[in-house]
Amino acid sequence: MKVWKTLVNRYCVIDTECSGALRNKAHPFDPRNKLLLVGLHTPTSTDLLDIEYSNLPFGDNLKLIQETIDNSDVVVGFNIKYDLHWLRRYGINLDKVNIWDCQLAEFILVQQSESYPSLEVTASKYSLPLKQDTLAEYLGKGLDVSDIPLPELLEYLKGDLISTYELYKTQTPLIRKGGYWPLFNMQCQDLLVIQDIEFNGMKYDLQKSIDLGNKCTDRINELQGELRLLAHAPVEINWSSNDHVSAILYGGIVKEEVQEPIGVFKTGPRAGLPKYARRVVEHRLPRLVEPRKGSELAKEGYWSTAREVLGELKATGTAKQIIKRVLEWSDLEKIRGTYYDGIPKKFVDYNWQNEVMHGQINQCVARTGRTSSSNPNLQNQPSDAKQCFTTRFQ
Repeated sequence: MKVWKTLVNRYCVIDTECSGALRNKAHPFDPRNKLLLVGLHTPTSTDLLDIEYSNLPFGDNLKLIQETIDNSDVVVGFNIKYDLHWLRRYGINLDKVNIWDCQLAEFILVQQSESYPSLEVTASKYSLPLKQDTLAEYLGKGLDVSDIPLPELLEYLKGDLISTYELYKTQTPLIRKGGYWPLFNMQCQDLLVIQDIEFNGMKYDLQKSIDLGNKCTDRINELQGELRLLAHAPVEINWSSNDHVSAILYGGIVKEEVQEPIGVFKTGPRAGLPKYARRVVEHRLPRLVEPRKGSELAKEGYWSTAREVLGELKATGTAKQIIKRVLEWSDLEKIRGTYYDGIPKKFVDYNWQNEVMHGQINQCVARTGRTSSSNPNLQNQPSDAKQCFTTRFQ
């Protein structure tokens, strides 16, 4: 890796325009999405390069991108990890690159108080030039980036380059004078490692995930039957509803909509058939356990059924058995929805290939400065869900 300081003469500002914005925010790991344009701004030139916007060979443009990066001391971008994913997907070698991520710099400058600062908001904060938001206009009409006329898209790309370059010039002295350089430099190097992790992804056993989700469903159905017997309620209880569980445990009203016969149709195509009217019946249930002091909700007559609250109740007998099963139900619903069913759904949404998951590791979210994870959340996974993660290396 090249040695560089906060101020360099050989910089390259980079930005990309890609298809698939309405499909999944132009996810770089969906093969259906394409890299349309790449913009490069250096001290000596500004190049707006057609990659797959037109049906033309783009090998020379990729070669120019590689040469420009290789001849730069630092590559500048805003949320640059996204752009690096796209460049790497098209064969650009990033092994020796140094980066300056203006989004990450701003996150540090505001002391992690604003998650994911945007280019538009950040540029406006420093009174820097703003581009016309052509992209939003077309997306609002249900059109993809690939549908934007080339002259307009090139102008939009050029505007992004100018805004990012001006922001880089503005942030450079602020990072240095504020004493943030050691932290920022380290986090930019971390970003390159994170980009590598996301690009390579994690192998995930989809069939095992589906099978475990089916087992969860079977157990949830068993719990529903057990709870029905324990509650012995005169109405069907929704065990995912706080209101219903509160009424079962602490006493209260569960409403049921019923249809009552009110005679027959006297005329028309349904003449002689029974006629019904809807009516709401209120079922008042007895209290099985005293609610925890201070756990009452704003909705009068109801108390919290959160896990930490239920765990502190001095319950015995039927109430204790109901609570035990409600907590198991809640755990199973969460792990099934978030992991066993949720992750396979993300494979469909993002069109991930070869059972490799490309989740996000975020640097510009947590106020503490730690990394977080999303799409899906790869941190704090339940132990049972971890068995779905496997390896490509035998």
